[in-house]
Amino acid sequence: MTTQYFILTVQFNGKSYTGRGCPNKTLLENIEDMSLPIRSSCRRGRCGSCRVQLVNGELDSDKFSIEDGELLSCTTYITQDTEVAVSYGQKITRRRKVVAELA
Repeated sequence: MTTQYFILTVQFNGKSYTGRGCPNKTLLENIEDMSLPIRSSCRRGRCGSCRVQLVNGELDSDKFSIEDGELLSCTTYITQDTEVAVSYGQKITRRRKVVAELA
């Protein structure tokens, strides 16, 4: 079976980069495959560091979508030609509280 690839355009630092998006990889992995330095930490949708803004297209994202077109790239998959924006000038609008119990 042949994998169908999509066109992925990423706006980053005022420039647009275009590459091939694989639907079997997360958006984060696809952006990393384009050699763009996207932030990531937990890679499981908990920390919020890999947020992107959907500009055009549709993505398959789960319950870890944030708001206003923002998505977590580590839990999002490409389903068609898509354009996203990576912006690190945004303030964090939601944090999760982490509590650890020490014995």
